[in-house]
Amino acid sequence: MSISDIECEGIENSVFRGEPEVFLRRNILYVPNFGGGGDNSFGLYDETGRQLLSNAHFHGIPSILKTQPILTNLMASKSRPRIGHAIYGGAIGNHYGHFITECFNILWYYILYGKKNDKILFHSNLSVEEIYEKTWMRDFLNYAGVEKEQIIISKYPVVVENLVVPGQAFSEDGFVYEVYALACQKVGATAIRHASPLPDGAVYFSRNNIEYGTLKVINEYSLMDALSKFGVNIIYPEECSVATQIAALHRPSLGLIGSAFHASIFVDKPHAVILCPTKSPRRSYHLMDAVHSASIKYVKESQIIRCESPPNFRITFSLSDPSAVADEMFSRLFSISYNQLNDKNFLPKNEILKINNIYAENGDPIVLHCPSERMYSRSPLKNDVNVLAITLGKYIFLVAQDDDAPMLMVVKENKAAPVLVYKGDSFNGGLALQDLRTKTWLKAPPSQVGLCLHGDAQEVKKWESFFLKPNDFLEYSGRLAEIIRGLQDLAESGDIYDVSLRYPILRDAIKDLDFSLRN
Repeated sequence: MSISDIECEGIENSVFRGEPEVFLRRNILYVPNFGGGGDNSFGLYDETGRQLLSNAHFHGIPSILKTQPILTNLMASKSRPRIGHAIYGGAIGNHYGHFITECFNILWYYILYGKKNDKILFHSNLSVEEIYEKTWMRDFLNYAGVEKEQIIISKYPVVVENLVVPGQAFSEDGFVYEVYALACQKVGATAIRHASPLPDGAVYFSRNNIEYGTLKVINEYSLMDALSKFGVNIIYPEECSVATQIAALHRPSLGLIGSAFHASIFVDKPHAVILCPTKSPRRSYHLMDAVHSASIKYVKESQIIRCESPPNFRITFSLSDPSAVADEMFSRLFSISYNQLNDKNFLPKNEILKINNIYAENGDPIVLHCPSERMYSRSPLKNDVNVLAITLGKYIFLVAQDDDAPMLMVVKENKAAPVLVYKGDSFNGGLALQDLRTKTWLKAPPSQVGLCLHGDAQEVKKWESFFLKPNDFLEYSGRLAEIIRGLQDLAESGDIYDVSLRYPILRDAIKDLDFSLRN
């Protein structure tokens, strides 16, 4: 097989229903963006000089501020120029993808609730005139219902006496709200009325003519040629209008990972296969997909070759077999969405469920420190509760022995859930716990080391060895009782799909189980 699917990991707890909060803030200090993406001073600050963190730019997991400071470096003053009333509209930058993620994530409020007489305050290192000289920026704003006369971009700090500040509906790599897709689809519905005609059939979004960027595949043309033989139409996004790009994404789509696919947020139920030469796409892609019924598969080629990059590109690859990649991408375009649980995956029926306490190799119990949601190997301290290990065949489910079943977090695995599942393997009379996705091992440093459990061990030694003792406590209530009932049903039926529907609290663990059964 030339290509394989890239699994989506751990976004369920970062996808929120409805809308973020919207605030009416008074006396907000607006510090302009004069340096583009590298500006380390711009932002919205309250009258005490503190950044409004709900509207600052974060990225990464765990999230960190991109460049903006917590405190403004300006001197306090009550004599700055003032604006009476405005709606904040986000940041406008000269980058197609970031325009979608850093402007529309705030502009959603105006798109859905704004009026033509509203003034809209933006951050941008571009002037209003410079923005409207760029066709794609002008089109985006027009389709969002924003007129040139409404826009305020100050080149010096000002105080806004009354500023409507919508919460971010999307944050890079961090989270997303459903309203992000709702507002963008309203924009998309307006845009496609202005699209150029497109041929029937699937489309391929080519990066072949891009003169600079992050990613280049040097034999992309061979991939395009092979796809053309299947009747796939080739389009070059940078040569198309915004409206035509959005219209193209209403069709089955193929392409290399890139900002052009951020425009899928303007489409309801997009259907695509995206080739990702790097290890995996940014989490942002999966977050967007989660809020608009997307059926998008991210795939990688197993034998892809890293090459020396030409000028203006950061990463360059060569496909080992473009023709085979084209064949498999086209086949996947019309197969089941990999984001769905496979309803044909079952565990053995009528297994025996066993509830145990779990201990480290040195005999210390594994406990959860509830305030930090981290597990430790130590005698219980204040705010610690024991961790249960519930066995079901070869699988071990970890859950806190508390009626509220608080979250368990494992560092270096980037996972947190009320229930964590591992594969159990025997080791020197004990038990080693292997992550179902990464295949690394859970490690329990002894108490004198002072470190929590983490999940990055590449081999099993003393710290990766555990043992179990039966837990004889039989009365459970609350969320813990629900978890045990769900696992009991799973033990009897083996039907992971049915149990995931009836017991949402188990859904994260069952997705890991499903991954294990398919790989």
